[in-house]
Amino acid sequence: MIDRRGWMSMALLLAVSYSGCGSGDTPPLGTVSGTVTLDGDPLEGVIVVFKPTEGRPAVGTSDAEGKYSLEYAYKVSGCKIGANKVSFEWPLGATNAKALSTKYTTQSELTEEVADGSNTIDFDLETEGKGKAKKLVIPD
Repeated sequence: MIDRRGWMSMALLLAVSYSGCGSGDTPPLGTVSGTVTLDGDPLEGVIVVFKPTEGRPAVGTSDAEGKYSLEYAYKVSGCKIGANKVSFEWPLGATNAKALSTKYTTQSELTEEVADGSNTIDFDLETEGKGKAKKLVIPD
């Protein structure tokens, strides 16, 4: 049986051990959301990946309207501030997957600068042979 002093010691130990967990190791983040279209039509179900030069990528999945929001970690919205290489992937087994050029996937040519605060970054991807992706940046 643990006496009162034992309970206090355990509580203090737990508090100290949990103090290192959480967002202490999270770099500065900016929130990122926008819309992804392919040839002008919303692109549903595609995974949007923002990968910084160093550190973990942020990801989001587009909905039926092509809208996405990035998460840095589970239930942590945002993306590392600074330059990020952007690519698009289909989840394994996706039934609505449309062919995307490698310049948007494995050999992505897209980069974006994520700033502190709210960032709205839209992507208008084009089918192979129709030109380069156009982006719309809407300042908040």
